[in-house]
Amino acid sequence: MGIVEPDFGMAWETSVLTETEGGARPPNWRLLGSAPGLGQDSRPSAAGQPSCSGGPSTEVVRPAPTRSQEAGLRLAAGPAAEAVEEHLRHVRRALDGLSAAAVAPVVDAILEAHAAGRHVYIAGNGGSASTASHFACDLSKATVVDGRSRLRVTALSDNVALLTAWANDTAYDRVFAEPLRNLLDPGDVLIAISASGNSDNVVEAVRVARAMGAVTVGLLGLEGGRLLEMVDIALLADSRDHGVVEDCHLVLQHAITASTRTALLAAS
Repeated sequence: MGIVEPDFGMAWETSVLTETEGGARPPNWRLLGSAPGLGQDSRPSAAGQPSCSGGPSTEVVRPAPTRSQEAGLRLAAGPAAEAVEEHLRHVRRALDGLSAAAVAPVVDAILEAHAAGRHVYIAGNGGSASTASHFACDLSKATVVDGRSRLRVTALSDNVALLTAWANDTAYDRVFAEPLRNLLDPGDVLIAISASGNSDNVVEAVRVARAMGAVTVGLLGLEGGRLLEMVDIALLADSRDHGVVEDCHLVLQHAITASTRTALLAAS
């Protein structure tokens, strides 16, 4: 018989598809042999279907559900699926509370820093530290425009040696503030990412940045915490769920990056 093998491992069962019934071979399956009466050439024809010169049908192998897939089917209408739907609802609701008008001042601050040759610094803890790294990567690379100077962007959490040195020799709440004392110039931008708005080391970083003449931006959640009243520009993801807030912060960083790139392209 004609044997079809997938490009990935799975349990298999067989069924018959006929050409006359319009049976289609999944694009990631390969026909390996031919059945008696089907001719010796089972390679795909020019039309992309198996060559069946000796008969109207071929036997193909269908994937049978694995244990994990069967478990997934059982959970599809259960608590696990409900948790997914609930999380997505909360994310949509929090994002609905944000707008282009709210994001615009952040983009303006970044563009002003770029025009003045200033630097953008980003700080956060835990998941927000990874968002800071992601943001710095996107904002520095995705905004490159031929013929224009490039944005200078640094995630303070990326220098692990320096961060741990300050944490070990002083206190963890100094890990962002102390490096900023070496780096900041008036007109630079500090983007502080904190779901609670109360992370001590981020609060201290904002305090130092303000004292040194930097523009401060907060990507916040919950009720905004102490940072809500400290930063020059605040974007608040209105949710009490840290995961939802962090999801919104990722969306915001992509939106800010896209808007910044569009503005730089328009001015080139």
